[in-house]
Amino acid sequence: MTTTDTSNLAEILNAKKADLVAPIVEVHEYAPTLPHDVVTGEIVPVEAVEDPPILPPAPPAPPVEVVDYTIETPKVLGAIPFAEGYWRMANRVCKTEFVPSGFRGNREAIVAAFMRGYEMGFPPMQALDSFNVIEGRVGLTAEAMRALITSDGHDIIMEDVISGQTGKVEAVVANCHRKEWPEDRWHTYGFTMEDARTAGLLAPSRSGKPTAWQKYPRDMLQARATSGAGRRYFADVLAGMSYTPEEIRDFSGPEQEVTPSPTTAVPVEPPVSAPVPSASAPSETPPAPSTERPKRPRGRPRRPRAPRSLLLAPLYRRARLLPPRAS
Repeated sequence: MTTTDTSNLAEILNAKKADLVAPIVEVHEYAPTLPHDVVTGEIVPVEAVEDPPILPPAPPAPPVEVVDYTIETPKVLGAIPFAEGYWRMANRVCKTEFVPSGFRGNREAIVAAFMRGYEMGFPPMQALDSFNVIEGRVGLTAEAMRALITSDGHDIIMEDVISGQTGKVEAVVANCHRKEWPEDRWHTYGFTMEDARTAGLLAPSRSGKPTAWQKYPRDMLQARATSGAGRRYFADVLAGMSYTPEEIRDFSGPEQEVTPSPTTAVPVEPPVSAPVPSASAPSETPPAPSTERPKRPRGRPRRPRAPRSLLLAPLYRRARLLPPRAS
C-alpha cells in the first residue's frame, strides 16, 4: 500500500477543479470555399481571370452656366426672371378691390405694371398705385417720383411760397441735392400760379364744374414742381417716367362736350304751306298719260351659275342647270 502526500493530493484536486471550471473554447478554422467536383469531391483548378482594362478617366463635364440675376441691376435686366410669377399673381388679384379701376380685369396691363415697377424699384402692388395710363401714355404720380429720388440717396424738399397780400400759396419750390454733389450745393425748381395761368391751366371747364387747379392748387403746384425737378436733376432715377398723370391729361386737351355746338346743329325748317291758286291765274292742265308700252328686255334670261365643285355637278345637270355631258 502506497501512501500519497497530502500536500500533493490537495494540489491535484485543485488542478482538477480548475479544469472543470475553465470554459471550453473551440477554435474553428474556416478555409475559403474552393470550387470542387460534386461527384468526386476533387478541387477543380480555377482558370486565371484577366483583369478588366483600365479605362482612361472621363473628361470633366462642361460647367453649367448659372445665371446670377443679382449681378445685373433691375434697370438693365428687367423682370424677365419673374414673368411667370407675375402672371400667376395677376390672375389672382386682377378682379379684387386692391387693383385700381384702370387695371381691373386686364391681366396683361397688370403684368406690364409689375414688370415696369420692378425696373424702377417698386413692389408689385405699389406699382399698380403708382402708374396711370392716359391716352396711351403712362404717367407716374408725384409721390412715387419723390419716393424714387429719396430712396436712391438724393434729396428733394418741397417748399410753399405764400403770397403776402392774399395769404394763399403762390408757388411751390423743389429744393434738390444729388448725393454726389458737395453738401452746400443745392438747386431749386419752382412752379408758380402765373406759370399755370400762362399755360391755360386755370381756365374753367366747359361743363362748369370746378377743376383740380381750382380746388387743390397747392397739390397741383407741388406735382408740377416735382416732375420738373425730376426731369432737370434726376432723369437717371425716373428713367423716362417724368410726367404726372395730370400733365398727360393737360397735354391731351380738354374733354369734348357731348352736346353738339350751335354751329354743327342741324336747323329745323318750318313747314311750307301750299300756295292757294288765285282766280286770275290760269289753271295748269295735268299731262296726258303715256300710251307707250314698257320696253321688254332683250335676250334670254341668264341661268344661275353652277358651282365649280365636281361633286355637285350631277345634281345641277338633273335640274337642267347645266348642259348634258358630251358623249
